[in-house]
Amino acid sequence: MKLKFKKINPTAIIPKYQTPGASGFDPHSIDNLEVPMGRTAVVGTGLAVQVPPGYELQIRPRSGLSRDTGLMIK
Repeated sequence: MKLKFKKINPTAIIPKYQTPGASGFDPHSIDNLEVPMGRTAVVGTGLAVQVPPGYELQIRPRSGLSRDTGLMIK
């Protein structure tokens, strides 16, 4: 399946698979922020994505990053 990405911010980075056989790709933030422990934040990607009917797009934490930092996706 191919997803169509559109930059809605000129600094946005189109995600790509980083390794052969990867199950997902890494989105990048256009925001430079620090989120204090126990707080939440909305982080922009600067992208719009076209998802085919019957599918959904999910953003999930990387297991090592979540384990090491406690960073969670809500």
